[in-house]
Amino acid sequence: MAIHDKYRGERFLPFYLVLAGEKEDPRFDECVNIVRYFLQNAVLRNEADEAFHHTVKAVTPEGEPDLSAASPLPLQDYLKVVYDLEEE
Repeated sequence: MAIHDKYRGERFLPFYLVLAGEKEDPRFDECVNIVRYFLQNAVLRNEADEAFHHTVKAVTPEGEPDLSAASPLPLQDYLKVVYDLEEE
């Protein structure tokens, strides 16, 4: 199993919790921070990437990402989620 596959589910979790509006989940604030980072830094290479970005942006509370906050993976790893979507 490639390292890319090993962390795939962990990369999707923040997006799932934010899209589902799981505000009671203790990881929700952390996930919002990760998604905000993604929204500011993602490279959108095609229409599918743009559609995903637009959908996530529509449900994400406004604000700036806290770059000093801890996250399960390095924040840059969450930018790979658009590549993961292509493989589905």
